Amino acid sequence: MTQDVRFSRDVAGDMLLPLQVKLDGGAGAMRIRIYDGTRPATPEDGVGACTKLAENPSSNTTTCATETPTGTLTFAPITTVNAETFTSPSTRTATWARWCMSDGTAVFDCDVGVVGSGKFIEMVSTSIVSGAPVAYSSATITMP
Repeated sequence: MTQDVRFSRDVAGDMLLPLQVKLDGGAGAMRIRIYDGTRPATPEDGVGACTKLAENPSSNTTTCATETPTGTLTFAPITTVNAETFTSPSTRTATWARWCMSDGTAVFDCDVGVVGSGKFIEMVSTSIVSGAPVAYSSATITMP
């Protein structure tokens, strides 16, 4: 059964603020960790055999995003980093991401795909090369 729910923009904004507060928890910038493999069932679960491909922090260490009256969180720019060093194979496929507080506490997990895939994070290419730059152009979350 497919569910379809739509909140007023006012309510949607109110629901997003606690998410922003949680991501901003800790002494530094929130982080987006990109992984290969199968996403765990919940953010409380360990990553298992998945390989962390990159860990991109927010460029803002105190406020990762701002909420607009339209019920959208617009994130500060995400810092470009070089991918982790991994071998055999030296190119891996990004399949999911974990959004974390600065101390590494998981806040939520999401899927990753190429631009146009409809995944939560869309990348030009999901092929991550060992040591190569991993960049984001922007990030937003909008409640339905």
